[in-house]
Amino acid sequence: MANPPLTDKERVFWSRFSKHLIQKGIKPESVRWYRIRAEQFIRAFPRRRLASLTPDDVSGYLLKAGESPNLKPWQYLQVMDSYTNSV
Repeated sequence: MANPPLTDKERVFWSRFSKHLIQKGIKPESVRWYRIRAEQFIRAFPRRRLASLTPDDVSGYLLKAGESPNLKPWQYLQVMDSYTNSV
C-alpha cells in the first residue's frame, strides 16, 4: 500500500528533521535511515502527538524494539542512535 502524500506541515517537519541531523554531523546519505526509524517510532503511537509522549513512552518503545527478534543488533544500535541524534 502506498503512503498518502505528505501535507505541507509534514514536509516542513521532515525538512527540519533532516537539516537538524545534518547539523549534528549525520551524513546526508544516512538521514534516510534516521527518518525511517523516526517514522516507525511515530507509527508506534497512533493518534498521539509527539509532544505528548513521555520519557517512559520512549523508554518503553526502545525496550520493545530491543526485544524484537526481527531486528539485528546493528539495527537496534541504529534505532538508538537515531533517537539520541534526533533530540
